Amino acid sequence: MLRIYTPEDSNHIANIPAYVSVKQYCLFAVFDLELTGLNGDEDRVIEPAIVLCDQEGKPLFAWETLINPWRDTGPVHIHNITNGMVANAPKFQQIVSNLVELFNGRIIVGLNNTLDFQCLKREMDEVGIKFDQGDSLDLSALFRDSMFIDEYEKEINQAINSQDIEHRAMPDAMVAAAILPLALEFAREHPKRVKQYTKCTVTVRESEQLTL
Repeated sequence: MLRIYTPEDSNHIANIPAYVSVKQYCLFAVFDLELTGLNGDEDRVIEPAIVLCDQEGKPLFAWETLINPWRDTGPVHIHNITNGMVANAPKFQQIVSNLVELFNGRIIVGLNNTLDFQCLKREMDEVGIKFDQGDSLDLSALFRDSMFIDEYEKEINQAINSQDIEHRAMPDAMVAAAILPLALEFAREHPKRVKQYTKCTVTVRESEQLTL
């Protein structure tokens, strides 16, 4: 149920690039969650995926797992995760150490973080872990910037269409990972504009800081 991707896996479910390796060093933790629903106060995580990326947004490491939520998996027509698929999957408390290790000290990046952070915080609280997302980057803010869309329309469409499967955690995380380098480039070109809608401070190089 738990997968760590290596270069040999590059043609599998999420179209992981051939240069993916198991190197642990990176700056960004790009993530996506599949949930049992859209209620942050009660729905559960059933599939997390994390793609670690270096300072330029290049993927270095990818991890995913199914989780048994001890309840119905919810809208199967959206995420295609059935009760049978998670029946023998680990419980959240069995994989939470992986999440902590991969998130810790990194800038967490997602396509729409609010609900996912709410669910993560609640589930970690239940197992006695305090979740503080710290520096994080929500790429959905960029999709409300017409200049970003106009400048990278072709590349954004390529990222969205790069995955064979929709609404599963790893393919969606890989879409976010493909958009991350565009976001970093746009922020370097238009720092004052980007600073208006996100407050994430990203250390790009030792001698340079980029405020997103």
